[in-house]
Amino acid sequence: MSVMVHDPGFGVGDSLVGSSQEDIFAKLNPAASAVFSTIANATPAQLDWPATPARASDPLVEPCSSFLKAPALATALGVATVGEYADSAALPSDIVSLDSVALTDAGFVDCFAEAGFDARASFVLALDNAAIVDRIAAGLGPNSDEHLDRLMGQTGSEKAVSNCVAGRPNCDLWFSLGADAIFVSSISSDSKAIAQAIIAQAR
Repeated sequence: MSVMVHDPGFGVGDSLVGSSQEDIFAKLNPAASAVFSTIANATPAQLDWPATPARASDPLVEPCSSFLKAPALATALGVATVGEYADSAALPSDIVSLDSVALTDAGFVDCFAEAGFDARASFVLALDNAAIVDRIAAGLGPNSDEHLDRLMGQTGSEKAVSNCVAGRPNCDLWFSLGADAIFVSSISSDSKAIAQAIIAQAR
C-alpha cells in the first residue's frame, strides 16, 4: 500500500515551498493513521479485493482497442492521430512499480497511446468489476472532491464518479459500462470525451 500527497498548488503557486519535511509529515499523519488503522481492523473478506476475478483475456483480442479504437480515441482528444496502444509486457523488466504490480495482479488492463504533447490518452479497464464504481459512489460525502457524474450513453444502473470541474487541469473519472469499470485520467474535457467514446463504441 502507498500513500500519496497531492498538492493542487504545486507548479502554480508552489504551495509546498517554505514547508519543512516535518511540517508536511505532521499534517499527513492524521490521514495516514486513519488509513492504516482501517486496514488493520479490516476483515479478511474486506481485504480480498477485487472479490470478482477478471475474465480470462483472449490472446486474439487486443483489449484496449476492443474498447476504443485508435481513430475514435484521436477524435475524442481532438488530434489527427494517436500511436498504437502500449504493451505493458514490452516494458523493460527492471521497471517495476506498485501501481503496475497491483494492476496486473487484479487483472486490470492499462491502456496508453501517444497522442502528442498537449493530449493524454490513457485509461484502465477493470473487467467484470463494475461494483468498484458502485462502492466509490456509495462512499461519497459532502466534503468529497469527487461527485456523481453522468455520461452520454450510460443506461440503467451504470454510474460515473469524477472530480472533473470546469477549469480543472487534471481530473479522474470512474464509470461503469455493463459489467466493467473503467478509469480515465486526463484533462477535464478529455476525460469525459474518452469515456463517452468508449461508451459509444460499445453501443
